[in-house]
Amino acid sequence: MQYNRLKRPVPADQAAAFQRTMDKFSAKITEQSNVITLMLNPGKADQAALGNSLQGTLAFLTACFSEKNQGRVDFDDAQYALLKQTAFDSLTRIGIATWARIQRLQ
Repeated sequence: MQYNRLKRPVPADQAAAFQRTMDKFSAKITEQSNVITLMLNPGKADQAALGNSLQGTLAFLTACFSEKNQGRVDFDDAQYALLKQTAFDSLTRIGIATWARIQRLQ
């Protein structure tokens, strides 16, 4: 959602309000990503991939904010799609493994 909002034009008279909204989103996203990252086991490939994707996405969004502040919005959609897909794929594999463990307990 944040990425899509960054790509939209913002009228000059709404720039300050837009920045405040994005700052709130960014703070919440960063906090949530860091909490998730702390709960991951980097020794497990899928969890490491998720952590790397989360951190990569934060770095990518920071770069996008910098570009937006310079008036550019032609961000690398392919890179964003790859980061997003990597996170989803990792979450799916983690979920499958977790569900298999739960099934073995029953």
